[in-house]
Amino acid sequence: MTIQREWVTPIAAGAFLISAVTGVLIFFHVDSGLNKVAHEWLSWVLLGGVALHVAANFSGFRRHLGSHRGQILLGLFVLVLGWGVAGVAWATLIAEWAGLALGLYLCRQALVGGRWRD
Repeated sequence: MTIQREWVTPIAAGAFLISAVTGVLIFFHVDSGLNKVAHEWLSWVLLGGVALHVAANFSGFRRHLGSHRGQILLGLFVLVLGWGVAGVAWATLIAEWAGLALGLYLCRQALVGGRWRD
């Protein structure tokens, strides 16, 4: 069975966006009743989507972890700082915000120009 990127990438991206939005709402204590439940359960969808995304793009993932940058980033948050699991959580937080910033940057022309309404 081949994992198709056409399905896996949108699942991971959509779950990330929902998780990011509900996480921000929880952080700022904006509660609509289902924020926490949606965040907790859809985080499992995010984990599954990311795992399938890594499996579909395993050669690139392996290349990244084989690079010096990938090893330094992993070591920095887990070993060098001695943060253990907390370091992984911080790395995840930074990666999520960096992904959001990159996504907004890549979509900036459509967002500013109003083409997203078409």
